[in-house]
Amino acid sequence: MKHLIMSLGVLLISAGLVSAGTNPNVVLMVHGNIDGVDTGGDVFANIPIPSNASEFSAEATPDSYGCEWFIILAVSPPENSPGFSTLCFGIEEMDTDLAHIKYWGPIAPAEFYPPLEISRPGWPNGSNQGTSFSWAPSCFDTYIQPVYYFGVYASEASHIVVGSDPVQGQDIVECYQIPWSEIDKDHIIATPVIGVGGAQGANPPSPGLQPGLGACCSGPQCVMLLEDECAEQGGVWFGGECGPNDEPCEEHVPTQLSTWGRIKATYR
Repeated sequence: MKHLIMSLGVLLISAGLVSAGTNPNVVLMVHGNIDGVDTGGDVFANIPIPSNASEFSAEATPDSYGCEWFIILAVSPPENSPGFSTLCFGIEEMDTDLAHIKYWGPIAPAEFYPPLEISRPGWPNGSNQGTSFSWAPSCFDTYIQPVYYFGVYASEASHIVVGSDPVQGQDIVECYQIPWSEIDKDHIIATPVIGVGGAQGANPPSPGLQPGLGACCSGPQCVMLLEDECAEQGGVWFGGECGPNDEPCEEHVPTQLSTWGRIKATYR
């Protein structure tokens, strides 16, 4: 417990001592209980989490008790070597007349030190709320890591805007280390909007998503290019896959992919 208190204390009162850490460009995302399964008291074991962050849902289906469950996840870009033990974030906007967060808390893996959480009075119900929590000296090192949960009862459609703690901001702190003055933190660069009561929510783009090849039509010919490359070469971007008969391009006027330099050389 001493380690936990010291770690979280550094985050809360020693912001001047921390520097850029090893977890840059992390985003917080949310995934809801889209199938409405009863969690049986274990949110993390019974709500399946997609392995691809692009498949996360910012909405949930109420379970048989009418509760909408959501898991907050820290998602790291592929170039990182993740390692963190402490986070802080907040709720920037919430209409408590339309929604009430009945259940909440950080994930508590059996093999980890029990998490210590220090929250602002009134957390998590209301706008401009915040919390900080730590598993130190335990450490997470995965790219998609559940960190927190909410169980919400909603009377009408509304939104819960996740963002910064009003004082501490939204940060992720490197794993436990000594001396304390060398503990590093990074700013969480994006956060989700949770949709409850039938409202549509929104996740930030996953930092692991990269531009993909797609169907680009050069007249009747279909070639697989990045969207920007397709535009640069005068093609028409459709995305998806090219079909065996150059679908979806067979109805387009024939053209030839070229460059301005090649065109000029033709007439020299």
